[in-house]
Amino acid sequence: MSSFSWRTPFFAFYSRALYQHVARAWRGSGLGYLFLVTACCSLFITVRAASILDDFFSHQLMPVLNQVPTLSIKGGELQPLTTTPLVIMAPESQRPGLIIDTSAQPRLDELSPQVWLLQHQARVRQPDGNYQVVDFSSMGDLELDQPSLMAVADKLRAFVKVLSFSPIQRSEFVYRLLQALLYSIAGLAYCRLLKVSLGYQVLLRLTCVAMTPALLISSLLFFMGVNLPVLGVLYFVASQAYLYFAIQSVGAAPRSDDAYIEV
Repeated sequence: MSSFSWRTPFFAFYSRALYQHVARAWRGSGLGYLFLVTACCSLFITVRAASILDDFFSHQLMPVLNQVPTLSIKGGELQPLTTTPLVIMAPESQRPGLIIDTSAQPRLDELSPQVWLLQHQARVRQPDGNYQVVDFSSMGDLELDQPSLMAVADKLRAFVKVLSFSPIQRSEFVYRLLQALLYSIAGLAYCRLLKVSLGYQVLLRLTCVAMTPALLISSLLFFMGVNLPVLGVLYFVASQAYLYFAIQSVGAAPRSDDAYIEV
């Protein structure tokens, strides 16, 4: 067989014959295989990310929305007009999560909430600490009550869940690609140590397959919510050990099969 199959990721855990087959029969750099493996791993990551998003909506966002009074935007102005700001605290951090201040002179310098609803604009704090401003004059007339806010939140949550797989998969593939390129350089040292002569393309596809056990285990543990600082080191060690095992397996192949070693 000149290409990989659905069994390849499982054989990558133990089979010398697989790594010999990868070097002898596969063609190219192995990045297509790496792309498919990261796509499968990204499914676990996406499901876990969706669970984290659900927890955020349930424990962070919904308690805030439950305290929001009925508001309306008419003629570019948030109503009802008040002289006292309504401060809604974030449930866990106990810092201002939402402030509704429709007074003529809001206290912009005293508090820094995540979302600020003013008389003529909304301000949303960005990760860098600056606020993005949305002017109500461009929104038309709008009624904001709790049922409508809950409906918008649910639609937003579903929208994010559906679209999250693609950026997760792309970022996962790029990250693992960079890892494979770096690990394959380490593989050159293993080739010298084991006195095995391999072309870089062969070495790169061996690296992609050798990374499989660490990729699958890391994705499964993330899916189960297991996150320990030492795991990153263990994944690195496992990938290096499997790469050494792969090169050693190729070096142990019968001499009659050495034609592929220089590919």
